[in-house]
This record gives sequence, C-alpha cells and structure tokens, in this order.
Amino acid sequence: MATFDAAFAQRHRAAFAEIHRRIGLDYLILDCAESTDGRLLIFEADTGMVVHDMDPVDLFPYKLPQMRRVFSAFQQAVRGRAETRPA
Repeated sequence: MATFDAAFAQRHRAAFAEIHRRIGLDYLILDCAESTDGRLLIFEADTGMVVHDMDPVDLFPYKLPQMRRVFSAFQQAVRGRAETRPA
C-alpha cells in the first residue's frame, strides 16, 4: 500500500481509466489485487462499500495512512462537485 501510486496504480493505469470511462461514476470502489501473471484481478466493484479505519493499527499498520488518503480524496471530490454545481 505504501507504493500504491508509484507501482500498482501505474501498472494498472489503463485498466482503471477504462473502468472509469465505461462506468462513468465519480465514486467507485474496487476490491482488487494482482494475479500471478501481473493482470488486474477485480473481486468486487461497488458504490456502497464500507471503507473504514477501525482495524487495530498494530495488526494493520499500513492501513491508516491509506484510509486517510481515501477519506481526504472523497471529501475533496464532494467539495469540488459542490463548487462546480450550478445554483
């Protein structure tokens, strides 16, 4: 997770862009991984998944910083949409 942007996201950039193009939603959560041959493997795609940071930090130390990024990005997206919405 620490190298998500520089590694995983870059390797699957085209797939993520195509998913966004086809689905056309501003907010979508993918539960995914990488197959042994390097392909993007999607387990679930949904608009209503629960993203939380309630897991114990000592068991999942990598999770809290990433969840904060998700929460911040979502809040920025909502603010940006609200600011561009016609009155």
